[in-house]
Amino acid sequence: MNTYSGADATTIRSSNQPTATRWSPQTWSSMPWRLFWKEFRQILPLLWALIAVGAMLQLIGAIHAALNPGLSNTALHQAALVLMPSLFAVGAGAMLIGQEKELRTLSWLSSLPISAPRIVMTKFVSGLVGLILCWIGCLLSAAIASPDIFDNRIHTGLYESIGNLGIKYFVNSLFLLVASMVSGWIFKTAWVALVMMIPFAILPVFVIAMVVTSRTGEVWMQSPLGAGLVYLGSAIVLILLGRVWGRNSFVSAPNRWFGQFTYHAPSRIRMQTITDEWRPLPVAPSLLWQIGWQNRMLWVSIVFIVLSFFSAFILAWEKDGGLAGILVVPNFIVFTWLGASTFGSDGSNKRIQFLADRGVAPGVIWWTRQFFPLCIVIVGFGSLLLAWFLLTGPNGRSSRGLAPFPMFVFLGGMFAIYSATQWVSQIFRSSLLNMCVAPAVGVGTMAALAFAFSTLGTGYLWLIPSVLILFFASRAMMRPWMDARYTTRTYLQHAGFGLLACVIPAIPFMTTVLTYPSISNEASRELTELARRTPVIRANSTIQWNSLGRSPTPESMPEMGGAGLGGDVLEGEGSEVALVQPPSKPDPIDWDKRIDSHVESLLDLYSTPSFRPQIPYYYIQSWIATLRRTSRVLADNPPEDRIGVETERYQQVMTLLLHIATSHREQTELVSQELADQVERAMVREIADPANRSLLDKALLESVLRELGDKAGRQEARLKALAVSWDQAMANRVRSRRDSHGWRDSLGWRVNDFTEVGGIEIPQIQTTALLSAELVRKRRVGLAVERLYRFLKSGNRSPANSEFQAYQEFWKTGHTPDLSYYEPIPISRGSVGSLWFGDWENTAEAFAKDLQETLP
Repeated sequence: MNTYSGADATTIRSSNQPTATRWSPQTWSSMPWRLFWKEFRQILPLLWALIAVGAMLQLIGAIHAALNPGLSNTALHQAALVLMPSLFAVGAGAMLIGQEKELRTLSWLSSLPISAPRIVMTKFVSGLVGLILCWIGCLLSAAIASPDIFDNRIHTGLYESIGNLGIKYFVNSLFLLVASMVSGWIFKTAWVALVMMIPFAILPVFVIAMVVTSRTGEVWMQSPLGAGLVYLGSAIVLILLGRVWGRNSFVSAPNRWFGQFTYHAPSRIRMQTITDEWRPLPVAPSLLWQIGWQNRMLWVSIVFIVLSFFSAFILAWEKDGGLAGILVVPNFIVFTWLGASTFGSDGSNKRIQFLADRGVAPGVIWWTRQFFPLCIVIVGFGSLLLAWFLLTGPNGRSSRGLAPFPMFVFLGGMFAIYSATQWVSQIFRSSLLNMCVAPAVGVGTMAALAFAFSTLGTGYLWLIPSVLILFFASRAMMRPWMDARYTTRTYLQHAGFGLLACVIPAIPFMTTVLTYPSISNEASRELTELARRTPVIRANSTIQWNSLGRSPTPESMPEMGGAGLGGDVLEGEGSEVALVQPPSKPDPIDWDKRIDSHVESLLDLYSTPSFRPQIPYYYIQSWIATLRRTSRVLADNPPEDRIGVETERYQQVMTLLLHIATSHREQTELVSQELADQVERAMVREIADPANRSLLDKALLESVLRELGDKAGRQEARLKALAVSWDQAMANRVRSRRDSHGWRDSLGWRVNDFTEVGGIEIPQIQTTALLSAELVRKRRVGLAVERLYRFLKSGNRSPANSEFQAYQEFWKTGHTPDLSYYEPIPISRGSVGSLWFGDWENTAEAFAKDLQETLP
């Protein structure tokens, strides 16, 4: 006799007995709440597990965002927010209905004087309450980890998806809840009901895909009303199917058709008929037969779904890449369920304890449970390779193929997902809970691998041991799992394996953190104090390139030496000056006229006291080349044959270079000091010739000598620019440029190896890591600045100077500074400071002192 006892209720007799039972008003009032609490407790572990996994994913996204402020983690936060309620909706029906069918508690519940509609409605309400609580928990974790995703001023598109499409997300999860309930009522076992959720879930997707084929349907489906009607219609169809075939759930008579696909092994025992004695089968073949028969329906469904979706993936790849991306999701879920089924099925009905009581070795059980799932993984990867060969082979139909190396990376990702999910299947007691949590575990595994590769810079060889640790962790924990020892010690052992798998990928990053040198505290303090005392002076106008780009060097103009082009000066709007490029082979006379006009226009602008332009080094080279060419033309002719225009041009260009050197020397950027050094060295070479000095008037010559002879002012300007550039680089988290001088890793990703500090690019070590690259960039900037600072303080570049040797070792002074790569801000690649304390400075100081004495 089946009875039910309560605190306020009399004994409830079975509904098969003819006698009726009286109920008190207290019993009738408390009965629905007790039934609801009984149902809600079944899904409570699933609710807590998914909220915890969702919070873990949000935490990974928050850590990644904190370490890399320039990168967006919106997709990860949004995926974690939407995925957890969907997984809860998928697993609620299997846990509330399918699990009770297997345990036959649903038959006991139907024997009570409770109507079938009330049971159905109570289960649905319990799932709905759990779904709402899951949404609330995920929203809270997302709001704490990334509150910016709800701000429409920062993420307009995401705000629309949370506000407008957020309704669709909730409606989709509600539809999945209805579909899981219907699947649980129709199918006899929970696992089959869970697997059949895949075709049920994609039903509205295909309906929407059919509707949006027309332009009108596409516009209509963009509204929440259109998608809601599709979900409502699909839910009504599933409810009708559940009403027709779900009635068998309350009938005690077995269904012969469904009985063919149960997980229970037949009770027949093989006998040796010849000798009439028992002969036991070998252990390993028996276990393979047992696990194959036990999970045959699940694995057949998985293989069928994998192959069918891979076939659809091939067709979608040919026509629509977006549809191909959608079809990847079911395959991902199937592979996570495959790992969860490795040990999850043995946890039901204490099957594993039956084997443990009979002394079966844990190792034999482990490899026999791994055999069939690994075969399915190999079949799935083989089908993907076949699809790749058909599409990109010699006679392939598509040129959008994948390289072999990324294909094997994809195989490694599949194996990592399988390893993590099969390991986690030993942690939870419920096999259904393992199946429901498996997709979230797969997402967390891929997020952790991506975090290790992109942020920590871990190589593939460091990720392989982590995956193998997760794979063999289930082997090490076989004995506690077989004995059902779900104790604190067991969970700590699992946590130790997980921590070890997380620590190994972080070893390269931790090694970099602990061993890579940085700037000394003394140098950092001195530079910081100097930067605080120095006012920041920057250029207030720019000279931009022509929109047509840089023209080639004119072949008709000798002595240019690849120096570059000049052009006419046109004052643009605001503080910008645009340069008009001449033709590639201009007439020499016309070219000189253009240069004269160009120089005169810039001299007029320099007459303004506040005019401090940023001039590309390419143009400065052209003016220096013009100065040299003009001086040689004048030197080849006797004084009586010299043209006054050439002399005037020489004085104007020298005056312009003097203005450029003075203006850039005042600016507190390293690149400005480099440009000033280049210009001053060219001026020293010019005035070293007495014939060239005779071309300059007295006032201009005094100004030039005063600028070149101020060695102390030059030293002070360099120190200030170095301190200010370093201080701003540290405040701005060291800006890095991506350009053609970067390198590509094995996957073809471009990785920058130069860092801009004060307009100067400092060579960096090659790394794909975002976090370690940021750390190394900051430390290398500190080292570079300290080497330059010590070199400047020493005041000489003799080989015996240890500071100069350290500078040479870091900067590799064999490189030639090149300031022509960027505009409007000129950037230097190479050894900054290569002109500091050179022979030209000593020559300029001595030469200027001698000339100053001879001047009246």
